[in-house]
Parts: sequence; structure tokens; C-alpha cells
Amino acid sequence: MPRGQEITDTAEFFERSASERQQCTDDAEAMLVHSLRKSEDSGYETLVRSYGPQVMAIARRYLRSEVDAADCFQDTFIAVYQSIERFQQRSSFRQWVRGVAVKQCLMRLRRRPRQRQESIEHTLPMFDDRGSRVDVSNPRQKSAIDELLDAEKMRAVVRESIDKLPEDYRLVLLLRDIDGYSTSEAATILGIKLSATKTRLHRARSALKYILEPILGQTGCYVDM
Repeated sequence: MPRGQEITDTAEFFERSASERQQCTDDAEAMLVHSLRKSEDSGYETLVRSYGPQVMAIARRYLRSEVDAADCFQDTFIAVYQSIERFQQRSSFRQWVRGVAVKQCLMRLRRRPRQRQESIEHTLPMFDDRGSRVDVSNPRQKSAIDELLDAEKMRAVVRESIDKLPEDYRLVLLLRDIDGYSTSEAATILGIKLSATKTRLHRARSALKYILEPILGQTGCYVDM
């Protein structure tokens, strides 16, 4: 298995070399798993180069810290090496590696000191006595509409809006709507009841929609969550 510094060096390499960012085919995945189980050095190099970009993206998305993301990047590939014999091929190897990365992120988040979470009540829709929705959008948000000129800026706005959510709501939204886990899978990963997961997800989606509507609504984009 490569040493930690070698993994970190590889992470820096794929950041600079877009040509290396190609996913393994199904046949290549099978060959890679075989190579890893035989503890071949070439297998580890292929693993990090093939899945490094996805793992780093997941780490940054969940941890929001370059230092923690780099550490989690390394921890993920060490964990893959140590548990490769437990890969049962019930899903693709790519999905399995992504799952390992998510679990490593959550383990790191749980080690952080628990911070007081702000209420999201102010981001949920408000209605007057007649049942009509009250517009409490921020004028500063509307002034930024002209800057949303391309899809990349749109995605950046969505990512920033998700990051504004309290941790419990942010995580369930990432698991369910960004990384594609089912609601029951998200509940298992988070270690909470399915009913609680559904409630958090509904509130997270409602809050995110309310944050985004003043901006995306004015650009002609329909926010459906």
C-alpha cells in the first residue's frame, strides 16, 4: 500500500492533470479489484488516479475544509485497502468507493465539537392570516441576479445555499439529493430513525427552495423540490 505522502502527492497530481480523470469501465473495475486484493502497487496507483477526483469532491462537499478534505482523501483510500475483501459486488466498485468516502467524512464530522445549530424557521415559507404567502426575500439577493450568467454560477449559488443550512439538514440533503442515497439508506448512515430522516429532508428541501426562489425565480428558473 502506498504511504500517506504518496497518496497526497497523487491527489495534487490529479488536480493539475485533467487528462488523468477517466472512470474505470466495468472490466477495468474487476481487474482493479483483483489487483488490490493481490496487494499490487499498480492497483493502488490506478485506484487513486481513477477515483481520486470523486473522493476529493465528496470530501470538500461534506467537510468544507481543504485540510480536512485532504486528510479524508487519504483516510478513504486507506480504508478501501483495508476493507477490499469485504467488497461484495452488490453495487459497482465506484459506488462502493464513494460510500467509503461518505462514511469517512461523517466519521470526521462526528469528531468535531458539536456546535449550536441555528433554527431554519426563518427560511421556511411564511403565510398571512388569509393563507397567502408572505414575500420576505432579501433585496440584496435580487441584486445578484444579473451576475448569474451561466450554469456554473447557478451551481455555485445552489452549493452556497446548501452550505447555509444547519449541519443536520445539510447532511441529509447531501446524502439524499446530491449523492443519491435512498431515504432509508440515509437514515442508516446518519444513525437516526426513518421518520426523523423524512422530516429533516422535507424541512431541508423547503428551506433550500425558499432560499433559492428569490434568485432563481427571477432568472426564469423553476425551483422544484
